[in-house]
Amino acid sequence: EEELDEHQLSLMGAQEQLKYSHKLAERKRRREMKVVFDALRLELPNGADQRLSKWEILSKMVDYLDSLEARRQALLSRHQ
Repeated sequence: EEELDEHQLSLMGAQEQLKYSHKLAERKRRREMKVVFDALRLELPNGADQRLSKWEILSKMVDYLDSLEARRQALLSRHQ
């Protein structure tokens, strides 16, 4: 759906304008969230090769961060 121009907006009632601007803001928010989730997915091992839900991305990222922390702790204990 295309965005409306000034003239089209001026023909709408106040309630319609509010609904329309809310719809645009929500669409923008969804696009921005998609960008962030895609960036997170790409940071996961083999993330670029997988199609994952938002929940799977978050869950796998928590597991990945836990594994990185465990690896960091192991390296620190080896060097002490």
